[in-house]
Amino acid sequence: MKLSTISALCLSVFASIAAAAPTPASQPSSSTTVAVSKDTYISKSCPTCAHGGEKELKMNGADGSDTKILLRFAIPEAALNGPDKIESCTLQLPTPNVVGRDINRYTMVQVATADNADWDESKVNYSNAPKSKVWIEEGTLQKGKTEFDPVNINQICWDFAKDKNRKDNNLNLYIFGNKEDKPLSFSSKEGGSPIKLVVKTK
Repeated sequence: MKLSTISALCLSVFASIAAAAPTPASQPSSSTTVAVSKDTYISKSCPTCAHGGEKELKMNGADGSDTKILLRFAIPEAALNGPDKIESCTLQLPTPNVVGRDINRYTMVQVATADNADWDESKVNYSNAPKSKVWIEEGTLQKGKTEFDPVNINQICWDFAKDKNRKDNNLNLYIFGNKEDKPLSFSSKEGGSPIKLVVKTK
């Protein structure tokens, strides 16, 4: 048998084996819902007041009091250091308490990261709270709706997972609003409907 014929037969066999080999199945995403581990709010109008343990988390409104919600989430260790990578992160906000707001106009919340320092709910206040970093993400309460759409914070989680200087798996976040808006508040974990973080890995 000629060498060219043998080569052609070998190629044919290899092609048949490759065609018969099963295609690896795509790994499904895995989702974990994490309830906030610490939550409070801080206000410039009372810089030494601590609000940990209260049933409402308040954000600033038209009074310009610079009131922010401070949150802490324990990201699952497997999502940060396991074989799977974080695919997406979304904040689930409970139905807000809107003081004097026309529900037929939209409103917005903004999310920023905070320094990875630990803090005590019973002691943290405006003067000693972790420093906030630049605003990164935002969520919108659409006209006529009573709940915010899930707030996409993918970039925050991706950056956190890659941060070689982070001390642990605890992610600090600030939520705040526009000073043009009316005051807005959410339930705290003591209020029974805590803010949650949904982490998807793949």
